[in-house]
Amino acid sequence: MKNIILSAIGCLCILLAISCKKDEPLLTPISFDFSKQHHSWVAGFADYSDTYDDLDLKAEMAPLPASLNPSGKTTGFKVEGKNSPGDLFMFIKRKMTGLDPNQTYSITANIQFASDAPKGAIGIGGAPGEAVFLKAGAVAFEPKVSKNAQGTYVINVDKGNQGQSGKNMKIIGNVAKADDKPGYVSLVRKAEKMTVKTNTDGECWIIIGTDSGYEGLTRLYYQKIDLEITEVK
Repeated sequence: MKNIILSAIGCLCILLAISCKKDEPLLTPISFDFSKQHHSWVAGFADYSDTYDDLDLKAEMAPLPASLNPSGKTTGFKVEGKNSPGDLFMFIKRKMTGLDPNQTYSITANIQFASDAPKGAIGIGGAPGEAVFLKAGAVAFEPKVSKNAQGTYVINVDKGNQGQSGKNMKIIGNVAKADDKPGYVSLVRKAEKMTVKTNTDGECWIIIGTDSGYEGLTRLYYQKIDLEITEVK
């Protein structure tokens, strides 16, 4: 009787698998809310050299601007830098674990962040909003920054350059607001169907960042990132 029951369960599992669509959601949406903590996201910077001493590179949990933080108690993951080199990449990354090894996944990300970059403004090298390109990607290796032979800090991810997407990261928008009024507002950008094959430990890294052509200060507050991970059959 036990064998019969087990066989019935096995047949049911097979039938369920056959009835599933090709891209069935594997995990419920994962939400990272930066109002209280950073959730193991780590920031980094690339495309600059030590010849510049006015970059003001900073990354920390910090209170949101007053217009978005009436109580003064809500935080965001602040990432900022002055693009003196004319090509500054600022990013956050996080390792995702517990996935199947060597399995291909499709990942969708909703990214909420605060920006004060006005629409249609003129800036050195490019607009402070439209020339700061937001990119997102997923890779099976850890994104790392190192100094090359020319003394430039580069990242081991093919992100493209400024207004161009790369193999590992795609442009999903920019940091411009919908108007030219002063102050910070919350914006949402969506990265759809980023595809990655996990490593042998069932890991991958999500990377989100800005590739800037605006030669001035960009300061963003990441507020929330929602991920949906789907196994590709």
